[in-house]
Amino acid sequence: MMQYEIEWGGDPEDLTVNTFGRATVEGLNGWVHEVLTDRRYRPGIGVLVDHRRLDWTSMTSHDLRRRAGLFLRDDDRIGPTRAALVAGRPVDYGLMRMVVAYLGGRAAFHAEVFYSLDEARAWLRPDI
Repeated sequence: MMQYEIEWGGDPEDLTVNTFGRATVEGLNGWVHEVLTDRRYRPGIGVLVDHRRLDWTSMTSHDLRRRAGLFLRDDDRIGPTRAALVAGRPVDYGLMRMVVAYLGGRAAFHAEVFYSLDEARAWLRPDI
């Protein structure tokens, strides 16, 4: 079963989501819905999503397209947010990249996939 923890605050991220277990569309959508309904959420924040303990191998191409579709459905609420996604294994990295590819540049938010927290945080850090 997929689980997640949400932590507000950080540097440079404004929000960190830690996921673990087996990835499901419902679980992934669950944390997004919880964040979007939290009074602290505002478009434009930096989001760090640590998926290093999440197993994506049960996700089908249909699941990945469905996940992308749910992101697009919520795009107006998400707004121009930056999300850095961190993968634990090459297979998970590839599956996460597929979700980003399925968005096809149609979302206001920008997501990138990384192998390390340091790379993800460097990408989230505002240019000085």
